[in-house]
Amino acid sequence: SSGITEGLSFAFRQLSQGGGPAKIQERVKEEFKERYGSELSDAELRDAARADMLERMEAQLASEGVDVKGVTNVMEEMSRRNRELFALPPYVLYVARAFS
Repeated sequence: SSGITEGLSFAFRQLSQGGGPAKIQERVKEEFKERYGSELSDAELRDAARADMLERMEAQLASEGVDVKGVTNVMEEMSRRNRELFALPPYVLYVARAFS
């Protein structure tokens, strides 16, 4: 599986309960407190959720045999060796580095 099903399920579950953005935010915060600990501050909850998301994404990529760091290194090297033929916009490398 691509992992997208879990994210869509979470979003649809929140939307189906209604209440608008404020109510959805409240429910998501409560779910995160249940998942990561009720004693955490808002910033700590956000950091825990991000760390969990990154861990899951890396695990998914690893299960598919994708080495993000390796791909980034290859793109940088191709760009360095063949500047006139293979020019990457700087934002591509920034995005790739964000996931490595």
